[in-house]
Amino acid sequence: MRILVLTFVNLYAVRLLLRGLGPCDFGIYNAVAGVVTLSACLLPVLSQAIQRFYSYLSGKGESEKLVIVFSTSINVVAALCAVLFVLFETVGTWGLNAYMTIPADRIGAANIVFQFALISFFFTLLQLPYTAAIYAHEEMGAYAAISCLDCLLKLVAAFIIGLTSADKLVVYAACLAASSLIIFSIYRSYAKHNYQECKYKLVKNWGEYKGLLSFTGWSMLGSMAGVGLIQGSAILLNIFFGPLANAAFAIASSIYNAFLSLGNSIVLAFRAPMIKAYASGENQMLDTMFGISNKCILYLLAAIAIPLFIEMQEVLSLWVGNTTSDMVTFARLMLIYTIGLSLNSPITTIMQASGRIKYYYICTDSMTLMHLPIAYLLLKLGAPPYGVLLSMIGVIVIAHAIRIIMLHKSHSSFDLHNYCFGFLLRGIILLFISGGASYFVSTGISTGILRLIVVIFSSPAITIALLVTLGTNKHERQQLSALVMKFIRRKH
Repeated sequence: MRILVLTFVNLYAVRLLLRGLGPCDFGIYNAVAGVVTLSACLLPVLSQAIQRFYSYLSGKGESEKLVIVFSTSINVVAALCAVLFVLFETVGTWGLNAYMTIPADRIGAANIVFQFALISFFFTLLQLPYTAAIYAHEEMGAYAAISCLDCLLKLVAAFIIGLTSADKLVVYAACLAASSLIIFSIYRSYAKHNYQECKYKLVKNWGEYKGLLSFTGWSMLGSMAGVGLIQGSAILLNIFFGPLANAAFAIASSIYNAFLSLGNSIVLAFRAPMIKAYASGENQMLDTMFGISNKCILYLLAAIAIPLFIEMQEVLSLWVGNTTSDMVTFARLMLIYTIGLSLNSPITTIMQASGRIKYYYICTDSMTLMHLPIAYLLLKLGAPPYGVLLSMIGVIVIAHAIRIIMLHKSHSSFDLHNYCFGFLLRGIILLFISGGASYFVSTGISTGILRLIVVIFSSPAITIALLVTLGTNKHERQQLSALVMKFIRRKH
């Protein structure tokens, strides 16, 4: 529920932001901030590494070593900030002014926004040791409360730009920088007050740093691929088409973030049972959980995506006001891309459980990173802006095929034929049936709002009905029911 609320608040903030800044400044902000957030791939990797050491030492009862982990992580993050600061202030500033397509009268504001975006990023990076401590102590209530405050502050920032007479683009960037400082201060104060290990001491042993840095390992490539795919696409669109194309892509990226959060929340319900089943050698249970998780991701996300795809013009008109054809096309293609990307998670879960991830990440994410040169070539040859999205979809399909092959080689009980024909092919056919039925319903209603309401309520019902009757077998329905009842009892 919290994820849904935060998703809707974030989407509403985008509406306010687009209305307050206008399409041009909105596109400039996302292009400039995109230069900084290319380094955001470091955040989840470092966070997971720090969390792992916290949890591992806590589980072994070696709590006295937690201070060393905390201090080491502080030093690593501080050193990383220093290195990135030099890179951004030299190469980043040069690239912004030499290659980004920004109107001449807005280049000054863009440079100020770049500095504020750096401040926001650095404070987000510096809070990682403290958020990792909260995760390790499993105090998710505190994390959820601070996350809600962070979301609320961003919403307030979007409100403020509608009230100020100053340069709205600069004011918004400054508000986000202030927000990141507030959130960092809260995380720091909470962790230092509640956890004894969050006390800094100088660590000179290189082995402590080596252990932390080496754990990031090959997962860094995967994180770089994901961030590079989105932010790199934004930079390419700015170079070839300017801020208005960035605005359209930013709207699509908001949809991407919302759907990816929903997909991750679905995966979380299956990740622990799958890993436990792999560890205990219960291959039949693992394969059952794998099949159910794939179908839940595909059908539940499609249940939301199909009505949005059909009524995207009306949805965007209600959400952001004035729309363009690029916004509608980008948003529709992004829905397809995000569902395809979410289907990677069950496969990655099994590969991570096996520990054989080196070549998995090299092969799959190297293919994913091929998107940028492919997209650049397409745009250079005269492709329209949505060619970037077509390239994203193409590489994610090929990368998924590589994932399937590697899972088949690594996990002996994985049924490749059943996955390709019993799940993927059947799923695509059922979604075409659901989409066709939903479109047929929409053609019988001429009024925009009424048609939107009818499609939003009827299309998910059709998709879920197809999932229950034709998309799952009896054993999977029993397992799914057991998971739902377990979840309800736990909440109770």
